[in-house]
This record gives sequence, structure tokens and C-alpha cells, in this order.
Amino acid sequence: LEERLERFGRLIETSPSHYAGCWAKACHPLLSEGPTSFARVHVDLGCGKGAYVVREAARHPETLYLALDGEPICIAYTAQHAHEAGLANVVAIPALGSHVTQLFAPGEVDVVTLNFPTPYPRKKDADKRLVILERLLDYREILAPGGMVRLKTDSYPLWRFAQTQFELAGYERLWLSQDARADRPDDTSTEYEERLAAQGAKV
Repeated sequence: LEERLERFGRLIETSPSHYAGCWAKACHPLLSEGPTSFARVHVDLGCGKGAYVVREAARHPETLYLALDGEPICIAYTAQHAHEAGLANVVAIPALGSHVTQLFAPGEVDVVTLNFPTPYPRKKDADKRLVILERLLDYREILAPGGMVRLKTDSYPLWRFAQTQFELAGYERLWLSQDARADRPDDTSTEYEERLAAQGAKV
């Protein structure tokens, strides 16, 4: 793990709060022609091993993808996969979803993605859910006008819980589905989602 973190450290930011308010410009390649800033900032909370964020970044090179996870092994794999894909628009950040207001300025982020967050089914662990009211209000603070939060889950209880929390947090619902792959087949998928589909499970 330590060797991997060191080898791909160029894609890992260990002092992310220093960039609050200037991510799109600070992370843009210096010698590239054309724009001097990324057009959008997309935050992937709980990025896992980075399959989703690397696939998304390859499809949208004009967007900066910031992959957050609290697990060092996930950060290491995400950085490795982004490096191997030759991407200049991915940064891996060892941080938790509860820290977003310290890492990003108000209105700085265009999209927050929550792909299969841990559901924490026990009530006593509800405060750890990434879709609890407090977290959703944090996301609203960092979202740009017209920004959005995208949630995918295979946990029906979490899906139901999230709908209530989004409403309490004042979000406008743009899309809702009990079979996301069937309704939006062109959306970038995660490795976990592909395993679920192979088993016949719905997202």
C-alpha cells in the first residue's frame, strides 16, 4: 500500500483544504492550449477503487473529477487507475464526506456523486449516512447554482430514507427510478453495479 501511494502520489492531494475555491484552475494542466481552467468540478464521495471516476473522467476531459474516500487503499487504487488511463483530470483525496465544507468553497462544485454509499442500517449509525439531512445541507452549500447530487444504491431502505432527507433539505427531485440501469443505460457504471446487474439485482 505504501509503495503504491508513493508511486502514484502525483495524483493524490493530501492538503486539499488549501485549494478550496480554486480547484478548477489550480488542477488544470499548465502547458495545455485553450482554457486555463476546467469547465466543471465533479466530486465523487466514497470513490472506492476509482472505476467509476476514471470512466467518467475519460468521457468528460473538460471536467475535473475529485475522488474522495477515507480508505487509503481506495485512494491508492484510484490514483493508480487514473495514472494508467493517462488522465489529467482526476485527483484522489483522502477525506470523508463530512469534510466537504472545509475542502470546497460555496458554489464551487457542479456535481456530487454518491455511488452505493454504505447504508448503515442500524438507527444508531444513521448519522454516518452520506444522505442524512446534515450532509445534504453541506452539499447544498458547496454546490453551484443548478448543481446536483446523484445517488445510486442497491439498499431499498436507504433509498426510501434518502427521499425524505432530500425533501427536508430543500432539493428539487429531477429523476427517480427503481431500475436505474434500464432507465439510463448510457450512464457510467461502477464495478459494483456491474456485479449487481450480473446477479439480476436492481439499482
